[in-house]
Amino acid sequence: MKLYITIRKKPDTVDDYKKLLLMIEDSCQVFELKRRIEREFAELFPAEPPYVVAKVEDTQGFALSN
Repeated sequence: MKLYITIRKKPDTVDDYKKLLLMIEDSCQVFELKRRIEREFAELFPAEPPYVVAKVEDTQGFALSN
C-alpha cells in the first residue's frame, strides 16, 4: 500500500514541513506506521533533529488511535 505522508512541525498548524511516500504492508498497525515514519525521516533528513510522531490523522482530519 502507498501512503502519502505530510509532516508538520507544529501540530496546530496547516503549514507543510516535509512530505514522504511510504510503501507499507496492508496489515501494518498505526503504532508501526509511526515508528516507520520516524525511521524514514531520520534516513532521508539526517541533518534535521529527530522527528517524533505524536498523532496520525486520515485525509479528513480524524485522529487514528494506535
